[in-house]
Amino acid sequence: MLKTTRLIMLCAFVVLAMSFVLVAQEKNSTPDNCAVSDVAGQNKCAVNNVTNSPRIEPFWGTGEISQRISATAAVPYSSNMTYSNFTSDGGRYRSGGTDYWFDLPLHLPAGANLMHYYIAICDSDAANDVMSWLFVCPDSSGSCTTLGQIDSNGAPGCTGIFSPTLNITVNNFNNYYFIRFRVEGTTTANEIRSVEMHYQLQMSPAPGTATFLDVPTSHIFFQYVQALVASGITSGCDANNYCPNNAVTRGQMAKFLSVALGLHWPY
Repeated sequence: MLKTTRLIMLCAFVVLAMSFVLVAQEKNSTPDNCAVSDVAGQNKCAVNNVTNSPRIEPFWGTGEISQRISATAAVPYSSNMTYSNFTSDGGRYRSGGTDYWFDLPLHLPAGANLMHYYIAICDSDAANDVMSWLFVCPDSSGSCTTLGQIDSNGAPGCTGIFSPTLNITVNNFNNYYFIRFRVEGTTTANEIRSVEMHYQLQMSPAPGTATFLDVPTSHIFFQYVQALVASGITSGCDANNYCPNNAVTRGQMAKFLSVALGLHWPY
């Protein structure tokens, strides 16, 4: 039975490993300093359950991934608003109060390319609109940054609206992401239904220096070997070499795949 070289084996499971390479250390503490610029007219420290929310597990591959989030995950900015759920379609709308804002926390995989986002809304009220902003905010002090905006503009009815192309690399290290809605009307004529985040996982960029003598920066598989090293999947065949053309044993394959997939079982 033919043995697989380390390079061929590398190509076979590098897609599985890339998601773990992208995961950065994340700090999920509540902001210590709330003296920052307002976000769409509101202070970012009132964003509910965003900073401490868990991150989703990445999927595999580099094709476009669509993550849909129900409007029932959107929380009012303050107690100065009453709201209801529209049971027939799972939407959420503002029913009264002086506040307009809903916050929707996002859980995006670190390192992914955020391509665009999409809102599904109902707006049959020409005098009032449904508006949204996509923000990234630091966990501690500092200002939130607007990454995108979508408005219903008039009375388009029940529809979906895409943001312009974003192409933003998600950075979860000391940052968090959320969408803020402004719902101007107080009836089901202004309703949030869902949000979709569209992104692609992507390989970490190649570093400037090589870890192994036999896989220099000019090597065709340099970026992929370095990704495995950075994620702890491989440590090479000795202290200075990766041995890219060596055969892979079943034992080595078990180590590669177990570490890449983070396999953990209660034996």
